[in-house]
Amino acid sequence: MATDPILVAEDAMSLTVESPQIAQAVAARLRGVEQSRPWEEVVPGLTTVTVRFDPMTTSQGEVSQALLKAAALSVKERDEPRAVITIPVRYGGDDGPDFGDVCHQLSMSAEALIARHTAATHRVDMMGFTPGFAYLSADDAPWAVPRLGVPRPRVPAGSVGVSAGYTGLFALP
Repeated sequence: MATDPILVAEDAMSLTVESPQIAQAVAARLRGVEQSRPWEEVVPGLTTVTVRFDPMTTSQGEVSQALLKAAALSVKERDEPRAVITIPVRYGGDDGPDFGDVCHQLSMSAEALIARHTAATHRVDMMGFTPGFAYLSADDAPWAVPRLGVPRPRVPAGSVGVSAGYTGLFALP
């Protein structure tokens, strides 16, 4: 169930929804079906969708109604086929300096963790943190390990990290 949209700036309104999948579906609906609306930008978060609009041509009421209409879709209407992308990953060694610690924290062997991570179908729930950084989730994701106490100042582009139930893809260093 979505909350009532709230104005977050004179040209931006945000809606809170139940899940990343619903946020993505609402954003897709606003980008696709509602193309007659003058959206400056539609930004899905983990459980929010924020719309930037031109307040000179579109009223806050129109934006609020469009957000609620897009959120009212049934789950069946939201289940659109998505592109499947296979991403090669190297685990451990120089390519994964924290891999052993993650296995230990999850009480899994390296082989078991690799098998489970590669067997899962991951969804992009949100883009953020840095340009191109993808937050991925999976239904069977045991990677609820804490973030590093002291983050690395630089992580190579192409790195894959697991933390807090997500797999993160680093597009940039």
